[in-house]
Amino acid sequence: MNHDRSLARDKVASPEDLGGATSNGMNDERINRIIGVVIIFAIIFFGLFWFSGIKLNKVSNTPTPNKPVNKIENFSDDKISPDFPKTIPIESGVKISSYNATSPDGRVQASVVFQSSKSVAANFKLYKDYLTKNNWKILAKDSSKSDLQLIIAQNSSGILNVTIHQIADLNKSLVDLSFLVNK
Repeated sequence: MNHDRSLARDKVASPEDLGGATSNGMNDERINRIIGVVIIFAIIFFGLFWFSGIKLNKVSNTPTPNKPVNKIENFSDDKISPDFPKTIPIESGVKISSYNATSPDGRVQASVVFQSSKSVAANFKLYKDYLTKNNWKILAKDSSKSDLQLIIAQNSSGILNVTIHQIADLNKSLVDLSFLVNK
């Protein structure tokens, strides 16, 4: 066994026995240098962070332009937006919410939402069959979940998004019909 290694592990070995080094093998001067270098780097790092933070948060004198906002027009109970296609089937005897959202560039989205007494699957079949029979091009459809199904279809006047959600009563659903009018 190496005698120097045994002294380094010996609990009673003094720094003098180890050539002036501390118990972990480093002398005090070297430790002080390392601590000093770490402190200097920390000061430089935090100084740069501080100054760059001030530059990033500096208040600009140039005004921020207003972001365009969609104009929302709500229709009174059971009145349907005049921009919504009249031929799209809507369950009779239900309370309807209808609104238009008009973008700053003039595009109109007409929406109708109602609570249906039919299930999600029954409404999905109704709208899929109607759109297919009336020559709408089905762009996308998803009936993989029993509680949420959707159809996206297009014709010459615009794009219709049919989203059907299950509500608390498993035999009822919420039908959201949104029609994006072609410009």
